[in-house]
Amino acid sequence: MTKMFLAAVVAIFFAAIPAVADTPLGNTVVSIPWGDIVSYILPAIGTLFLGGILWIAQTFAPPVYALLRTAQVEQLMERAKDFGINSVAGAVKGKTLDFNVGNDVLREMLVYILTHKPQWLEDFAGTPEELAQKAFARLDLDGSTSKPDFAEVAVEAQVRAFGSDLR
Repeated sequence: MTKMFLAAVVAIFFAAIPAVADTPLGNTVVSIPWGDIVSYILPAIGTLFLGGILWIAQTFAPPVYALLRTAQVEQLMERAKDFGINSVAGAVKGKTLDFNVGNDVLREMLVYILTHKPQWLEDFAGTPEELAQKAFARLDLDGSTSKPDFAEVAVEAQVRAFGSDLR
């Protein structure tokens, strides 16, 4: 801040030199051409202001971008959960699921995610196996349910979604 103030004082000093040089020796009135000074400095101030705004946008854009992408992933996961519950007989929204029904719902969720995902999702949210783990975390399962083999669930979902194993 001190350097900027010093630079402004120096700029005003050098802008006032022509006004002082034009005055006769006997005249003690010095007029500073404020209009000329402002017209010279204003474009530089505008450029610095725009640079500051661009720097702020560059600094805060990645977290905002990641936040928006995360919201999109969460929305896709919720829709996939609704789809999975609606697709499996015996699954009821709001009730805990047993092991067999939970695995079927998980598989249907992953099929939905794989068929409806945008291109960037795998880079952002992970592989089909990691997506299966994220989907599993959203299910309300009973206490006797154990963790399934996510790699196997991912392969089964890929076969159902695309007709072949994509490993």
